[in-house]
Amino acid sequence: MNTSPQIPDDFELLDLMMADLSAAPEAFQPTAYWQYYQNRTVQFLRNNGLHNIRRQQDPGITCFGCYEGPLLPTKKQLLDMGLSEAEAEVSKSFGRLLERNPHQELLALNRSISQALRLELEVLSLKAELACPNAVSIFELDCSVAGNPTSSFRVDGNWYTPRIFEKYRHYIEFVREFDPTTLETIVEIGPGMGQQVEALRKLHPHLSFVLVDIPPQLYVSHQYLKEVFGDDAIDYRSTRGSKITGLQPGKITFIGPWDLAGLEPRGRTALWNACSFQEMSEPVVEGYFEIFRHFARDLFLLNVKDGLAAEVKTIIGSNDTIDLDFYTRVFDPDYERLNVYPVEGLNDHRKYRVMTWRHRHL
Repeated sequence: MNTSPQIPDDFELLDLMMADLSAAPEAFQPTAYWQYYQNRTVQFLRNNGLHNIRRQQDPGITCFGCYEGPLLPTKKQLLDMGLSEAEAEVSKSFGRLLERNPHQELLALNRSISQALRLELEVLSLKAELACPNAVSIFELDCSVAGNPTSSFRVDGNWYTPRIFEKYRHYIEFVREFDPTTLETIVEIGPGMGQQVEALRKLHPHLSFVLVDIPPQLYVSHQYLKEVFGDDAIDYRSTRGSKITGLQPGKITFIGPWDLAGLEPRGRTALWNACSFQEMSEPVVEGYFEIFRHFARDLFLLNVKDGLAAEVKTIIGSNDTIDLDFYTRVFDPDYERLNVYPVEGLNDHRKYRVMTWRHRHL
């Protein structure tokens, strides 16, 4: 039975992070996209805390990936696929039957939903092996259920959720270009709740990790990963305002972007950014670039193919397009582009681009 530990609140830390943000230079203040959500997110956290955060559907939380929906498509997703109202209702009823009877062979070819999930794990494991001989199988990954995700299931004693499937798929795309055993540090800008680093840390504990974000998002990832990894997730209070040096294998460090210039990563370093640069303005991304180009040999980016939707830009008052043409213009003097190709999100029919670069001189 899933007993789902909760993520502890630390409102003093939230207040400290928000104060640090207020005191930070203008270049590191929330861009239009996050300014739109910030007050709502902070208010939600103060009113509700982190209890059951992976079940909460408030936009202040869903905007950076905390909510984990059901394993099977929602009614809205079914309707978006073109099913009629009646067909969607029938499909949802059948889905509830599958979830109540995960080991009953109710699918085609006498498969149960448990068998189908295990088969998907086997496929992902094989894809990772083909992508890189040093990739670690998803069967070695036991994800945390802290925060009580809506859907979780066990295979061979390990917990999995739909979100960890997604993070492992990103891992496969990463190892196609970068052998993780040759790296020593990964710096992720915009980690959301922190589940990508959770997966990477469990698969490759020799790595050091630095998470860079503004609060309140940084607060949520800090609290989640402290719950998952204990003292291996270094308390923000001990590093804030400091020059970040002496990173240790397996340790996770949390910093605001205003402290990024003081970061001295350990060894060969990869910069990871999944769908957060696209939410910034061009000058802000260029500001990040002027810092990370001095230490990041490898770049891994995931971006919505056409950038933010026009209606989102209208709401937040942004006209910038952070996409391949922009990255090419900014990165080209220092980085050689390795690959660009489309992927599709899990339970998300938007098209994404995976983009990878390697430093020309480091």
